[in-house]
Amino acid sequence: DVKGSKAAGARSLVFIHGWPDTPAVFDRQVAKFQDEYRIVLLTLPGYAGEPMPFFGHPFDDVVTMLIASVKEAMHGRQDKPILVCHDWGAALGTIMMDKEPELFERAVLLDIGCHVGNLSAKATFVYVAYQWTLAVAYLLPRFIGTPITKFVAWFFNTPRAAVARAHQNMDYLYLRFWQLLLTGRAPAAMGKFKVPKLPILFMYGSKKPFMFHSERFVKYLEDTPGSAAIGFPSDHWFFARERCANDVNVAIEKFLKSKL
Repeated sequence: DVKGSKAAGARSLVFIHGWPDTPAVFDRQVAKFQDEYRIVLLTLPGYAGEPMPFFGHPFDDVVTMLIASVKEAMHGRQDKPILVCHDWGAALGTIMMDKEPELFERAVLLDIGCHVGNLSAKATFVYVAYQWTLAVAYLLPRFIGTPITKFVAWFFNTPRAAVARAHQNMDYLYLRFWQLLLTGRAPAAMGKFKVPKLPILFMYGSKKPFMFHSERFVKYLEDTPGSAAIGFPSDHWFFARERCANDVNVAIEKFLKSKL
């Protein structure tokens, strides 16, 4: 979906959402930037209810499809797109930047950093428990899997509209991720400390059971000219919450207008 400014010189913002959302999770950001920027909204494969392979799309295929969608949206244009990604979108966006570093101008990563680091025993348990629950939910009959998906979304205080739309097909990325992780085939960009060599604005909610980033990653951004890390006293969906959205948008605007 492409909307926003049709001005010849308008720069392109490419939004990629995560679980269990749709591009609507970025409504507050789209409303802020659509008059000045060209807005490209990508939906994760499988999230619109379209048919999928039995075990869901392979992880590498998802990355390939998203890169192809970005290139299609940018066909014939001179500007490089700017990624604005949340959750799985941020994880996949990091891999996309690793695979095609010359494709993008800069990136805004929301709540998922390029490096997670070591988690405490309690955080590791919660992290593994919810992800395995969703991976298993994907494999169950729909009348069982979808209620489990909605429950997990509700448990983590997902925006209500997303909980209502959530369905088990959205869970396949967890199954595919753990399949790669347990067989030692996880993308290098998701394991090692490997940050894309372009300006990155990383913003995160600080009121969560555990963080999806390491302090090393934050320090790297703070020490890198053109990049920054900002925490907000909220949860995983801080950028969509009314109390934080304006400050998030101000930070994004400042980042977009900064010189490379």
